[in-house]
Amino acid sequence: MAYQVSAADYADCVSAGGCQPAQETRAIPPDAPVTGVSYLDAKAYAQWYSKATGDDWRLPSDEEWAFAAAERFAGEFEGVENDANNPARRWLTSYKAEVDLNRKPDPLPRSRGSFGLNSLGLADFSGNVWEWTSTCYVRTTLAADRSGVASSVDNCGVHVLEGLHRAYMSNFVSDGKSGGCAVGTPPDNLGFRLVRDHRGWANRILAYLGIA
Repeated sequence: MAYQVSAADYADCVSAGGCQPAQETRAIPPDAPVTGVSYLDAKAYAQWYSKATGDDWRLPSDEEWAFAAAERFAGEFEGVENDANNPARRWLTSYKAEVDLNRKPDPLPRSRGSFGLNSLGLADFSGNVWEWTSTCYVRTTLAADRSGVASSVDNCGVHVLEGLHRAYMSNFVSDGKSGGCAVGTPPDNLGFRLVRDHRGWANRILAYLGIA
């Protein structure tokens, strides 16, 4: 999607009974990104939208999001200290790296296009709305001799968020400031955009006939 799913788009899903209302109490423009939505809400919208359009839509993986963001992709803050006896040191150095950027809170969602287009013509990447992805959080333990990975465990109760930096949030969280595995300063808002895997057979026929 060129833009994030808007508040008006999401309201259509709520009206149709396919989504729960967003946990957003502020007055925002209808074309502003929907916020106050959890991973579970975003996934429900993708399922409803797929049925409504006849195409196959889903959340992007973090790799797909990074590719689409192009020069707007920031990644995550890596801790420069990695003390096995004190794992908190890595988190603290990551936190300090973000604090040093002096990012100010920017909580109010804005109309689509407010953060501009990237080089691929896609809008509002790395604005003040972080986006849910389909990628599960992975906890990796390095071998004692640092020769490779000793173990890797996927936790799909937590998913990757992409925005001004990468963060991790529990699936049921709809407000980044309420907690749930965010790294560093919490995201201002939680929203999403979707990827279309392929067009449904009916839409492909209509497109072939020049109707759609």
